[in-house]
Amino acid sequence: MRSTAELYDWELRHVHHRVDEDVAFYAGLAGSVPAGAGAVLELACGTGRVAARLPQPVVGLDLDPAMLAVARARGVRSVVCADMRRFSFGPARFGLIAIPYNSLQLLDTDGMVDCLRCARDHLAPGGVVALEATPFAAPAAVAPELLASVDGVTLVGSLEVGGDGVLHYHRRFTEGGDVYEDVVSIRSLDIGALCRVLDAAGLRLRTARQDGTRVLATTIPV
Repeated sequence: MRSTAELYDWELRHVHHRVDEDVAFYAGLAGSVPAGAGAVLELACGTGRVAARLPQPVVGLDLDPAMLAVARARGVRSVVCADMRRFSFGPARFGLIAIPYNSLQLLDTDGMVDCLRCARDHLAPGGVVALEATPFAAPAAVAPELLASVDGVTLVGSLEVGGDGVLHYHRRFTEGGDVYEDVVSIRSLDIGALCRVLDAAGLRLRTARQDGTRVLATTIPV
């Protein structure tokens, strides 16, 4: 069976069709960071899908060493294994802190606030925190169904919604005779909910651009 990092990239490409659609948004922000404002920090950088394509030096932070190994191989030279809810770079500050692809929504509300507060504390003067937020539909349940079967890997997935409204995505990958199963839990986040989380973290919405069902937002300290 391929590694979890390889399965992550496979699913992005063949199921969610996320390759570089949002890269221009973060690249534009990175390119406008003032000289001397510090590097770019990407939280939950995964395998470096975004970080490896940005025009400025990027520090990629993720909790999964396997993901970081792939990001480093893709050219993200500075990677840090840490929790996005609580990290410290000492006196270092960043002109842009990016949280792409709904990564913030993998946290509970307290975790979102902790993450954004920590990001706020690591901003250089004039810096921004940029992120993606999506209000997911909440079906009662979706029975297991074939999502993709490409390059020898097959993915069957199903959805359920918990009593707290959290969407639980059950995945079953098979490759040859090997099987890997897990559950990804993600919270819906519309603009109203995002603004409440930002307010609790000492940030405010600066811009919000609708892109299909998702919102690409920039935020600044209050």
